[in-house]
Amino acid sequence: MLIRSVIALLALATAAGAQVAPAARVSSGEGFDFSIRNIMRGPELYGRPPEDVRWSADARWIHFRWNASGTPWRDSLRHYRVESRAGARPQLLTTAQFDSLSPTIADGPRSPNGRSRAVEANGDLWIVSLRDGATVRLTQTVAAESRPTWSADGGTIYFTRENNAYSLSLGNGATRQLTDVRVGPAPIDSARAVGQRGRLEQQQLELFDVIRDRSALDSIARAERKAREAAGLQPIYLAATERVVSIDVSPNGRAALLVVGQRAADQKQAEVPQF
Repeated sequence: MLIRSVIALLALATAAGAQVAPAARVSSGEGFDFSIRNIMRGPELYGRPPEDVRWSADARWIHFRWNASGTPWRDSLRHYRVESRAGARPQLLTTAQFDSLSPTIADGPRSPNGRSRAVEANGDLWIVSLRDGATVRLTQTVAAESRPTWSADGGTIYFTRENNAYSLSLGNGATRQLTDVRVGPAPIDSARAVGQRGRLEQQQLELFDVIRDRSALDSIARAERKAREAAGLQPIYLAATERVVSIDVSPNGRAALLVVGQRAADQKQAEVPQF
């Protein structure tokens, strides 16, 4: 019965066209005028075929974009859904309804136990139950999150935000940054002065206690900063011509696979005329 329902859905536009076209010919009282204007009205007569056909997470609904017969041919495709049973009629969704249902039709990896799916919808992360389609929102940020994956034990979600990898604990909601990818050369400490300037600085250190004490404090602060940086997240510096293609964290969370692309230094963007 389910297969018949889907076939009926796909044939809906054609069936509607078969009913509308004769009526149009009878009402006109003359042969069809094969002008550009009338030819472009074709989709108004028989509708548009469904596109982006997708199941909901719980398999109760089939979502798609479609225009029925009688819709102006200039109109963009609208969002519909239909129950996955024989005889069900398509329901037109408003923009707000479609946005709220987006997580239930988004694709994403299944949890290790196979009961739920981690997905990205509208730039945020969600957990969707495959049993009843219930959703749990994990993030609500201005920055877009993407590429959610599961840890091996199913207790953590790994994802990408602004070209870096993060982890989110499903137990306590704690978020941790796992990589620190930066574009540009790594910073370097100022080089020690040489020559006449170097000798002058050395004399100042020997003659003036204030300068000597300040230099010692600067050295201590620099050493403490380097120690903190060494204990924390180590930055990864990319060349100016490189960009992050993808970051995939291993299921145990101990490593990350970073894929980097490089564009030509003299690359230019093609100018496309706009009408």
